[in-house]
Amino acid sequence: MKNSTNIIDWIVFNRIFAEELKSAEKIYKHFSSIHRARLASPREIIALGVDPQRAKEFTSQKNLDQAGKDVDRCKRKGYTVL
Repeated sequence: MKNSTNIIDWIVFNRIFAEELKSAEKIYKHFSSIHRARLASPREIIALGVDPQRAKEFTSQKNLDQAGKDVDRCKRKGYTVL
């Protein structure tokens, strides 16, 4: 299960920060893991200089749930998420 959680966290991270590499780098350097960053509050992420809207999207349950559904759909179709 930990592996699925890690994949889901990375999917959310990439959706929100794929085009914001400076923000992605700040977050990763500060928290040293995407899972720890996902557990942070939007306020903690905003304090790093990240756009407030992206910080809220990254920590939202809605995006986490959607990523989980995407992983489940891939598994049902026999795809491997790398």
